[in-house]
Amino acid sequence: MINLRETLGLADEALTSRKVSYALIGGFALASHGVHRATQDIDFLADGSRRAEIIEALTEKGFRLKHATDEAL
Repeated sequence: MINLRETLGLADEALTSRKVSYALIGGFALASHGVHRATQDIDFLADGSRRAEIIEALTEKGFRLKHATDEAL
């Protein structure tokens, strides 16, 4: 089973170590406001001009890119 706290910690470490500002959005962000929605992914909003660096930082921590468009990863 995936440890959500550990997973979020790894993503935070990957992004903050490179000084990438980000925000948690989507279903997990809603949960912090008391709105519960079933979800299977964790959504972040980050500076798209640093796209390659963000991908590298997260893949170094074991994350994998499953989908990419010009607007989203």
